[in-house]
Amino acid sequence: MVRVLRAAWRTIGRYRGLVIVNQRLEPAELRARTAPATGLVGELVRRGQRSGAFDPELPAAWLLGAVVDLIHAASRQVSAGVLDPAEAELMLLRTAAAVLTSHRAAG
Repeated sequence: MVRVLRAAWRTIGRYRGLVIVNQRLEPAELRARTAPATGLVGELVRRGQRSGAFDPELPAAWLLGAVVDLIHAASRQVSAGVLDPAEAELMLLRTAAAVLTSHRAAG
């Protein structure tokens, strides 16, 4: 997942303005536009759940949505000048790992 998130982060970095524009789209339109990428990441989440690496007690769609929202939040922080891209990437990776990991297994 780290490799996928890093690749997504770097791609978004080249097109950071799209995050802002995409927020103005209707939810159905946004889902349609992002389906190719989110479909692949969603399968990665489900595979991680089956292997026990990711929390199997939460719906995969919920975990995927949380990770996508984290990516967008990090991008907004960079666009606002609050974080530099490298700092935001580290925070994104750490937070996503915490979100995906089973708290039962971690606790």
